[in-house]
Amino acid sequence: MTSTRIKPEEARAKVLAALRANGYKGRTTDLARWTLLPVSVVRRAGLYLASNLKLDATRVSGTDKGEYLFTLHQLDLFEDIPKSFWEKLKGLFR
Repeated sequence: MTSTRIKPEEARAKVLAALRANGYKGRTTDLARWTLLPVSVVRRAGLYLASNLKLDATRVSGTDKGEYLFTLHQLDLFEDIPKSFWEKLKGLFR
C-alpha cells in the first residue's frame, strides 16, 4: 500500500464535505470510510476544526483508539448554496 501525502486544508475540507453530505454528524471511522482518508488524518482534521469552533467533537467508545463523534453545529450559508459556473471559475484564479 502506497501512502500519498494530503495537505491539512484538503483533509479538513473533505471532512466538512462528508459531514454536510451525511447528516452533519459522523464518527471518526465513518468519516474515514466516506472520505477515503486514514483514521488518524480524519481525527487530526476533525480535532483541528473543533478547536477552531467549526464543529463539536465528543469522545465516544469505539473500535479504534480516539474515536470521536464530530457534529457540524453551525452551517455555513455560503458553502450550502450551490455556486454558479462563474463563481467556481473565479475561485480557481484566487
